[in-house]
Amino acid sequence: MAIISLDLYYLVARMNRTEKAYFSKFGYKYDKKEKSEITLFTILDKLCVNEDIIEDNIEDKAKNIFNKKQPLSNFSKTKTNLYTDILTALRQYEKNKMNDEKAFEFYQFANILINKNLFKEALVFLRKAEKICVEYEFFELQILTNQLQAFAMLRISSMKKDNTTLTLIQDSYATVKNILETLNTKKEYFELAFLQKEKGIVNSNEEITLLNEKENLLNNLQIESISARLYQLQALSTIALLQSNQEKSMEFYGQIITLMDDKNTIKYVNLYKYISIYDQILQNLLLSFKIESFEEKVAEFNKISVVSEQDFACKENASIFLYGIYAILNNRLNLFDSLSNRFTKLLHRSDYFIPGYRKISIAYYMVTGFFMQNNYNKSTDWYNYINNNRKLGVRYDVDVASRIMNILSFIHLGEYDVADIHFKNLKNFYDKNSRFELDKIVVAVIGKLLIETNPKKKSIAIHSFIEKIQNIIKENQTEIQFLGVFDLLSYLEAQVNESLFYENWRKRNLGV
Repeated sequence: MAIISLDLYYLVARMNRTEKAYFSKFGYKYDKKEKSEITLFTILDKLCVNEDIIEDNIEDKAKNIFNKKQPLSNFSKTKTNLYTDILTALRQYEKNKMNDEKAFEFYQFANILINKNLFKEALVFLRKAEKICVEYEFFELQILTNQLQAFAMLRISSMKKDNTTLTLIQDSYATVKNILETLNTKKEYFELAFLQKEKGIVNSNEEITLLNEKENLLNNLQIESISARLYQLQALSTIALLQSNQEKSMEFYGQIITLMDDKNTIKYVNLYKYISIYDQILQNLLLSFKIESFEEKVAEFNKISVVSEQDFACKENASIFLYGIYAILNNRLNLFDSLSNRFTKLLHRSDYFIPGYRKISIAYYMVTGFFMQNNYNKSTDWYNYINNNRKLGVRYDVDVASRIMNILSFIHLGEYDVADIHFKNLKNFYDKNSRFELDKIVVAVIGKLLIETNPKKKSIAIHSFIEKIQNIIKENQTEIQFLGVFDLLSYLEAQVNESLFYENWRKRNLGV
């Protein structure tokens, strides 16, 4: 049996219940993952109950069950991926556990003091526990802490017979209610955000039905707390984005901006969350081509001061990502060299604090920005980063567009053999994942560019492709959106007219 198999099986066998629960809940929270890793973990969780049975045909048993749910050809790769994923998740678990245990220790100290009728002394530890719970979003423990606070204050109030403490008790119960409210809306938001990061847009009847159900659920939730309201608005705006309704999404973000402009709001969200929300607001302004509004808001964003490494990384990666889009929209492609250097330094300094999907998103705009300024070598370099970090999670539209630009870059560099290798990989990818009519056109276009040497025949073929693409887009606008910033139609028109792709893109998308 391979060493990696034994390592994986022993690792799963030695995970305790809370570690397994943490991995199941958070192991794939931000990354797009093939279902095979989750499937295998579920299988091994049931099989690896005792170390004594691990070498007793356990791999054959795992294979047989796995083969009923996933292609057996994925088994070896899935084992390797799962082993790394578990270790990564457990590293984060250990880091969280230290804070979790410290908060729970304070909670237990308070419990002991309350049993000794030392209520004021107990409140000191409860406030410390609550502070940790708020910062690290340990909602379940925070609810218990608030309940114990209310009990302690109630006893103090009964001894003092005053109304001041009673008001504090009501505030404590209100906090518990707000947390529960936030948990509901946060759950819906993260599920939708994961769908957006995985697919970009949805176009199947099943997915559309799911979005409609989520929308009705969110609209029917009774929301009172600011934090819950923010999650609700973010979730509703995400639904609109997944439905390709940018205008409706911006309406919700208008409400978020109004809420965020209220100086009291910052009291209810930590700095990391505040930066993240501002990041999404600015991103939406850019993708709606509201450049002036973006420039106004980004000035406010740049004034946000950060101290911790986590907040610095959050703000810096947001800034690089946003200016990457801004550079494309505002004819500032010369910014990409400095953005590329900033991102490389950030990865060396704060790699751990940057979500995987954001690393891929920034790399994608690097591919796009350098491709648009005909710097094909740097474009392929950043595609290599995406390709080497696929386990971080690559969204469908980002995956396809970056693959296409990479192949076209090698064609422009005259490296047709390399381009052909990547082209075959693209065709294999489409065989497994194709979701759009335009996929077939992409394959035909690149195939023609690779083999056709006669300029006249190539021009006739491209004209034909342009007409087909226009007809497809006319019937279904979502077809063109899966390519993201890369606009195949503008690229082909530039080839025919012998003009710059970027200028064609700006004229088609921005009207300038």
